[in-house]
Amino acid sequence: MQITITGESDALARQIGMRILSRLDLPFAVGRRPGRTERPPRTPLSLVLADDRPFNLSRRHFAIDMSPAGPVVHDPGSQLGTLVNGIRIGTGQTSTLARLYPGDNRIVAGANASPFRFIVSI
Repeated sequence: MQITITGESDALARQIGMRILSRLDLPFAVGRRPGRTERPPRTPLSLVLADDRPFNLSRRHFAIDMSPAGPVVHDPGSQLGTLVNGIRIGTGQTSTLARLYPGDNRIVAGANASPFRFIVSI
């Protein structure tokens, strides 16, 4: 199974290009570069993005991983949550996981108006 992740906006596409993921690349963790006074996340990130205050991205915002049912997005507790195909996951939500389906999936990291809009194709 091939998974690609691209930026939906031009600004994000310039930051990340197109990433092709394989099972060996998973989990694929996404977060922002920590500020000078912040500690880095405990586990390494696969994709580190620049973000300015007010932050949309947490230092470890979400990860794409494989479950027995197929690929999923996991939000381990980001401040603003993650929108996956219109369903909000993460802190304060009923779930921290959302399935990804064949075809294009849309992920918005942070607030609904966040510029961190991804297309994940399965």
